[in-house]
Amino acid sequence: MALNFDKPVGELKGVYLYMLKKLIALCILAFVLLMLLVVLMSVRLGHAQEKELSVNFCADLNIQQIAAEIYANASFARIRGSASARMQINGSSMVIQYQDKKYILTNFHVVQPMVDIYVEDLKTGSVYSSRVIGRDPWLDLALLTLPQELEHLAEASLVDAVVGEIVFAIGFPYGVRNVSYGIITSKELVSSTFLLSQAPLNPGNSGGPLLNAKQEVVGINTAYRPDANLYSFSIPSSYVRRILPQLVEGGTIRHAYPKLVVGDFRDLLPRNFADMGIPYPLKKPGVVVLGFRDEAASQQGIEIGDLILSIDGVRTETVEQYVQQLLFSYKSGQRAKFLLFRGLEEVTVDVKLSLLTIEQQ
Repeated sequence: MALNFDKPVGELKGVYLYMLKKLIALCILAFVLLMLLVVLMSVRLGHAQEKELSVNFCADLNIQQIAAEIYANASFARIRGSASARMQINGSSMVIQYQDKKYILTNFHVVQPMVDIYVEDLKTGSVYSSRVIGRDPWLDLALLTLPQELEHLAEASLVDAVVGEIVFAIGFPYGVRNVSYGIITSKELVSSTFLLSQAPLNPGNSGGPLLNAKQEVVGINTAYRPDANLYSFSIPSSYVRRILPQLVEGGTIRHAYPKLVVGDFRDLLPRNFADMGIPYPLKKPGVVVLGFRDEAASQQGIEIGDLILSIDGVRTETVEQYVQQLLFSYKSGQRAKFLLFRGLEEVTVDVKLSLLTIEQQ
């Protein structure tokens, strides 16, 4: 008996063809869904980028808004004066309050050459006479009387700076009211007294405030490096707070200081420690003695390479702590006990403090 496979084979081919068509349809559907997914992802990515651009744009608007508010701020003023009939001097200042009384604060170098000092009312353009109450030539600060006509000016709020925060410099460079901004780049005090920022300064900015985004004063603008790119110096608000009571008392403040050249141990390289005979790694943080400003300073029992751990029991782990302890706690001729780390032991030395001059800044 012969077998007939024609019909079953034909039916089988039909099944295969049907399945192939279904598979092709599924592939087409998958491809369409994949393309749709790609389109949706592109749209979402576009929205995300648009949102990011919007955020950045808002940030720019915030800076613009803050700068505009600072520009209209009523806690700073223009200082005008003359050193002679032909020489007019222009500077900046801010209003500060101490024990319910308001004063004008500016740089000492702004008012030092002035024969007559005037504070300008920015709204009316009127000028009113003022005089110096207290001065600190070394910190470059001067406290002036606030004319009665300007009692309406708001006093500034002093806070500490934060590295990396955006700051705004307000003042009168070349006699024109101006706002510039940048960031705090360092609190490692250059020459022991300054903050560094990238907020551009020019002649006439001296004495004006350096403010954060909350319009709080973090420093007093003092100087800039014309040979450097955005290298601006400001006196920290922490120094202003410490010296303000003495400025209010009046007269000229004269600081006491040992005539030592010091540095932060964190800035030294291992070979520097070896050259000065300091054990490395260092387990006792302190200020390193790098040299002496005169021969008398080298004869008080302190040696190059000594690590200053404390002064009269107050820790001096950084140059800033060292400077603040000396600047605001002693007078010329006083003595202080320096706790030193020398070699592998601690040594106490009694040091006579000398008058600090501007040349030692």
